[in-house]
Amino acid sequence: MKKQLATLEYTSAYLPNIYTTLETKQDYLLWQTMGLSYTTTGYGHKIPTTYKVKHNNRWKRVYCRVFGNSGSLYIISGNNKCKAFNEISIQEV
Repeated sequence: MKKQLATLEYTSAYLPNIYTTLETKQDYLLWQTMGLSYTTTGYGHKIPTTYKVKHNNRWKRVYCRVFGNSGSLYIISGNNKCKAFNEISIQEV
């Protein structure tokens, strides 16, 4: 099985945009395998995606916040602070 890597861009209040590459995998939840939506409208604050990234040697679920035509992706780190991503590209290596 090929390894998937995600190149992530995130911003910090004190630093310029930061790019990092993390190992990623797809981990479907039950309702995703059934073809269902997390909310009836498709919009929401903490919608789980099918992706997980390895951050600080732990697998973290990637969440999406959607309130319009596009969404913002983020993970929640150990101290309950969000790392929001501006861009994610996934490739197999």
